[in-house]
Amino acid sequence: MKDKPVYEIPPQSFIVINYFNLIDSKYVNCKLFNGKLSPVPSIKFPTDSTPIKFRNYLTYSTTPNIDNPQVIENSFWVDEISYMRDQDFLGKSHPNIDCPGDDAKQPPNKFEYPYKKQNRFYYTIIKKN
Repeated sequence: MKDKPVYEIPPQSFIVINYFNLIDSKYVNCKLFNGKLSPVPSIKFPTDSTPIKFRNYLTYSTTPNIDNPQVIENSFWVDEISYMRDQDFLGKSHPNIDCPGDDAKQPPNKFEYPYKKQNRFYYTIIKKN
């Protein structure tokens, strides 16, 4: 799918573009798979040797002719990779009571997600039989 070169966004509104894949292959390092999962095995990377880097640009203007464009640039990288079991990632569970009496429309358990943070991303490794 190709992006449009220009998006017009009216005041007090927003758009969501969510069809980009951040990574197209998995990262493998045998040190992560040493058979021990406690503590969670991790590998840390200095900025100059990280295996995954991201960079994006956003150019915007407040006029239709794009007079005086402004540019925002972001760059970020992975500084640590950890390997863990699903149950460790999900954390402790407790009954989901956000919508009492609406049991058919909500999962039975709610998890703590102790590793979930705004500066992290995750992917699941699926084992082949």
